[in-house]
Amino acid sequence: MRTALHKLAGLWIVVLAGVGCESPGNTGGSLVNLGGGSGENWTLRCLHTEGPDHLVQANLLADQLRKVEGLKASKVRTVNTSSGSTIYYGQYVKVASRETGRLVFPPDYLRDLALIQRTAYNGAQVFRYAKPELLETVAATGLEQWDVSNAKGKYSLQVGVFYNTPTFQERKQAAEQYVKLLRQDGFVGDFDDTDVLKTDAGYQFGPRVEQLIKQREDEFRYMLENGYRIRKKTPDGQMILPPSVLIPVPGKEVVP
Repeated sequence: MRTALHKLAGLWIVVLAGVGCESPGNTGGSLVNLGGGSGENWTLRCLHTEGPDHLVQANLLADQLRKVEGLKASKVRTVNTSSGSTIYYGQYVKVASRETGRLVFPPDYLRDLALIQRTAYNGAQVFRYAKPELLETVAATGLEQWDVSNAKGKYSLQVGVFYNTPTFQERKQAAEQYVKLLRQDGFVGDFDDTDVLKTDAGYQFGPRVEQLIKQREDEFRYMLENGYRIRKKTPDGQMILPPSVLIPVPGKEVVP
């Protein structure tokens, strides 16, 4: 029986080299190779304000940012709605790290973020919570129904992560298609408090979780990264495969 990972490979019409194979290091190749693409575009969300005078306040603070030495006034912009205003700065594309090969923010992003967070207005660092925000540059895939927040249970089993690399820029589409294929094969990871067993050693999976995992042991037992099992180094120097984990569904109350 072909797994969802293999079906995903066929869906993208690509050649996979060792999907599901263990990697001895802490980095791995991508699940699919769809070409370089233009990459994800990010901006800095500097501040969001609401209230009856949000437009006036946002304009005052945006002007303050435009005066900061080292920042470009033309890169400061505001987005206004009837209920609030948001100040943004700049646009950035992640680059490949020389150390890990993963995509990271470029040096100008780190410099701009530090300048913005230090900027004060009336003695207060009003932008200290500035953070990156993804600018969606591709059309919606129409697969929002696969979002984990739509799960009925309190927990779902996280079996993998997808992230962009210098040669793979389609993490969102790949993740959505993978979940869609799992659903088509009848897999739904909805769990509740009875599936989280507390022991002297901590927490462990209940019978229903183990039953799900055993249906596809190689695919569900350990965390997949872009379709690969990748060993990680522990603090004591061991190389292990990170296990899959139960995660709380966003918006659902869970037992502490």
